[in-house]
Amino acid sequence: MGFRNSNCRPCRSAVRTERSAAEVERRTADGLRDFLFRGFAIEIDDEILEYGIYTDITRQKRRERDLEAVDESEAGGLRLAISVGPS
Repeated sequence: MGFRNSNCRPCRSAVRTERSAAEVERRTADGLRDFLFRGFAIEIDDEILEYGIYTDITRQKRRERDLEAVDESEAGGLRLAISVGPS
């Protein structure tokens, strides 16, 4: 795994066992928000340790939805211009 301190006994015996990632919604004090969840497990000396990291992607998802709405409205305007014909 490329640990910097190769003299660290737990580091030498750590073996990556599993990794996963998913976009999830979670309720927070500020309401419902979008997160990227990344989970992983490592095995150290026959013990499996599981960790999870949540990254808030609410603003990114909102921008994606806004861009999709703009794309749809522009496509609708283009369809209207084509069906009506030149002015």
